[in-house]
Amino acid sequence: MRITAENVAKFEPVKLFNDNEKRINSLDFNVEGGLLITSSDDESLNLYDTNQGKKTKTIHSRKYGADLVRFTREPQQVIVASSNEWDQSMRLLSLDNRYLRYYKGHRDKVVSISLSPKDNTFISASLDSTIRFWDLLAPTCQGLLRRKGRASVSFDPQGVVFAMASNNTIIKLYDIRNYDRGSFSTFSIPQPTLSDCLRVVFSSDGSMLLLTMSNQTVHLIDSFSGQLKHSYKSTHGLSGTASFSPDGQFVICGGTDGNIHCWSSINGNEICQWRHGSNVVEAVSWNPRSMMLASVDNNHSLCFWLPQMPQ
Repeated sequence: MRITAENVAKFEPVKLFNDNEKRINSLDFNVEGGLLITSSDDESLNLYDTNQGKKTKTIHSRKYGADLVRFTREPQQVIVASSNEWDQSMRLLSLDNRYLRYYKGHRDKVVSISLSPKDNTFISASLDSTIRFWDLLAPTCQGLLRRKGRASVSFDPQGVVFAMASNNTIIKLYDIRNYDRGSFSTFSIPQPTLSDCLRVVFSSDGSMLLLTMSNQTVHLIDSFSGQLKHSYKSTHGLSGTASFSPDGQFVICGGTDGNIHCWSSINGNEICQWRHGSNVVEAVSWNPRSMMLASVDNNHSLCFWLPQMPQ
């Protein structure tokens, strides 16, 4: 099915999962979109088959907790950040419940992880004001950048450039091959008040950057010129982090009013709203390969969405 405004408006919830006792704090699709994994404050990871619409596995992480999870390029391996106060390491976890490697170095909570789409490199950002560079095959940190305050990081689709967005809405672009020489491009967005960047992500063609801010605003930026294309807001307030459609035509984000909002990345207009329910939508993510999306709310529920066509 083509991703058009007409088809996007037909999204409806098709499957609701209530597999967690506490807040779902992150979710991620694998590269092919056939798997979705969630991490929760109840110290568990849940794996779902998106084609069959069912949960296939629960992995408990009672020793370290689970606060942020991301798939690697291997569909059966994920990076998981700790959620406890005494250990800030990340772990490479095989989905048969084996820890393959530990990545130690951060001294505070890890808030952003981005994996290269072309090799074993990944980047992490922490509240300890450092950004660290890693090789999936090595337990030791391969490089370090210091940045005051909270930051979010994201690789571009080619795995050559990465973006770093900081709490004063300054975005820096680096070449991963020589990041130690500093950024090759820097731009900023004027903000009425200081606001943290909760997440930064590139569009699938690398031409746009999407920034989710803690002041309930989402910014769309031209990644080449640094020009602010659009800022998205909601009367009742946005919540969680925003996501691109696979082709970058649309932007979605949850709302405190129980709706999921969808805007055009071209003209900035709101295309539609999908009613999730009375609960706050805390996270939403578009499947990278299909017309399917997933959302989580503050009632610890996960929901799958598909466009419903006339009979």
